[in-house]
Amino acid sequence: MTKPYLLVPAYDKYDQAKEDLHNLLKSLELGAYQKHFRVLVLLDGCHRIFEHEFKSQYKDFEFHNHTGNPRNFTANTSIGLRKAREEGVGALVVNMDTIMPKSQYIISRMVFEDRMTCAASIENGDLNEICESVTSQAFTDVRTVVGGKVAGFCFWLGSKVLQKIGVLDDANFKASFEDDDITVRALLAGFRVELAPVFVRHVGTHINQVQKGSSRTGAYSPNDGSLMLHKEKFYRKWSIPSSVAHKDALEWILSSFQWTEEMVVN
Repeated sequence: MTKPYLLVPAYDKYDQAKEDLHNLLKSLELGAYQKHFRVLVLLDGCHRIFEHEFKSQYKDFEFHNHTGNPRNFTANTSIGLRKAREEGVGALVVNMDTIMPKSQYIISRMVFEDRMTCAASIENGDLNEICESVTSQAFTDVRTVVGGKVAGFCFWLGSKVLQKIGVLDDANFKASFEDDDITVRALLAGFRVELAPVFVRHVGTHINQVQKGSSRTGAYSPNDGSLMLHKEKFYRKWSIPSSVAHKDALEWILSSFQWTEEMVVN
């Protein structure tokens, strides 16, 4: 049986990129994730200076260097998702600023071929609320816990989900709201979207770190207006009235649309 993919999309250049990627790959190696997944590291064209170093150190992992637009994180992720879709397997997407648990058993609680799931970040401010919600049930509707979307730092797309709805919408979203969009499409297509009873350490993306006043900087921060730009694109794509708050956008879409094949992103 063909293994599912574990995709590690690299970001564009920002502080500590090399260190973050090394820490994540080391955690995957220590956890022997390659026994259950095909670990595919998707380099974005900005990381050639240390590509050889990583390939020689992590021989059990595969590497793909995307030489297109290095600033399009979503397009980089979708390269891996398309490979998984073509091969008829699911894919676990893990941000490079994440430290994965050593036990694959924990992650196996996310992997179901007929649904979409996400992990809870132990860095989230609402950790106590999330812990209570997740541990009180086997699975929790993601809409009731994380504001109606899958958290993009660690999420699973089952093979049936990928086959029906396609990949991330990299034509519209470079690094924000791609997770909102694919959550909407999965729900409209009739799949369950859940927060799994899994906690993963998320160091925090450069977007989050900028919000916290950290020295980490990147191409997509609230300071350059990119989040607002992507929100506007999301609202335009789904014809959401500006009067609808972001927290209510998902329910508005679900009450306004039915699934059609035109929603597939190939």
